[in-house]
Amino acid sequence: MIAIETPHPGLVVSEVLGGSTRDIEDMIAVHLELFGKFEAYVPYMRERALQPPNADPGCIYHWWLARIADEPAAVRYFKYIPARHVGLSLGVAVRKKFRPLTFGEQYGRFSNMMILTSLKQVQADAEAMGNPVPLGIAAEVEEYLRPRYAEYNFIEYAVDYQEPSSTPDATAASGEGEQDEQLSFRPIQIGLFKLENTAFDPYSRETQENIVKAFLIDHYELPVEHWAVQQALRSIQDWPEAGEI
Repeated sequence: MIAIETPHPGLVVSEVLGGSTRDIEDMIAVHLELFGKFEAYVPYMRERALQPPNADPGCIYHWWLARIADEPAAVRYFKYIPARHVGLSLGVAVRKKFRPLTFGEQYGRFSNMMILTSLKQVQADAEAMGNPVPLGIAAEVEEYLRPRYAEYNFIEYAVDYQEPSSTPDATAASGEGEQDEQLSFRPIQIGLFKLENTAFDPYSRETQENIVKAFLIDHYELPVEHWAVQQALRSIQDWPEAGEI
């Protein structure tokens, strides 16, 4: 993983995938504290954490654990999908006692520091594969986080997008039955944390289609003909040109 340099001397960020048992258990403890409604993912997390970031043929996963003075403080989950030239945000959260920390003018809040450094990691992953600088990291965003993400220069897309409740790997690891039998859907905002030097147009119809497909087809493994995929693709609109708004 990339080296992370911040003004806070006590910060250490570790790649948990393929790492130590201590990091895995501490990451899961933070996950349960901050993402309690996703407890069903824990069996899958224990299995996947034993493998390296590049164990999946179609992407490079990163599960980061941040410590402050050796105490678990935050987690960041994301992955890079080379075929789509984009990363996907799978979660970022900071424990309450560490949220007041800031990391200088470059990064600001703890959560923004984790997002910005993960953008650098996705770019490094692309460069290591000989690929052009990717779009950035796409994300599904809860309504209450939209104002905060706007402060982080998040681009929102006007797409009629429905988030599935689980991924096939998580469903299988939880022993809850077949993916199709368990899925439910809910509307959620999607958008992009853009890399400033990206080789791609973050506002194009093709970009929006790629992000929808990266989430729904590549990550959640829905077939292209699934109603949620088709609904989202049909709703994509051309970005207004300057002066049209």
